[in-house]
Amino acid sequence: PMYQPDWELEDYDKNVQDFIQVMRHADAFLISTAAYHGTLAGVTKNALDYFEYLADAPRPYLHNKSVGLIATASGDSADVHSITAMINVVHSLRGYALPLSVPIHNASKAFDQDGNVIHEKIAARLTQLGKMAVETAAHFQPVSQPAAL
Repeated sequence: PMYQPDWELEDYDKNVQDFIQVMRHADAFLISTAAYHGTLAGVTKNALDYFEYLADAPRPYLHNKSVGLIATASGDSADVHSITAMINVVHSLRGYALPLSVPIHNASKAFDQDGNVIHEKIAARLTQLGKMAVETAAHFQPVSQPAAL
């Protein structure tokens, strides 16, 4: 459902409430979007807007969470523009966009009929991104007692 800034979390159905709980407890994210007209899809932006429900959490928004970014496009540039837009959103939400991303040009040729990746280089890069997200998340674990400045 569409994010409604004036709604309480309890106003949403169980699926949205569960989604927020997953977001709250995750240490890393892989966010993928289809690219439309040079930016991320509206459905992706809508999902990211739900992070507002974590504004008052101990780790608000994406605070100290690693985020890997993936974008697909039918052409050869909208995916890169979409990743740039998502980097800005991730930074606005206090997250760390990983230095590796996976733009997938000509996406209709990158997947088979069942949605499986058919290009070895893309599959390898996706695997590398997943590993990087996990490894980086380990560096952002909360410290029990911060050192004095």
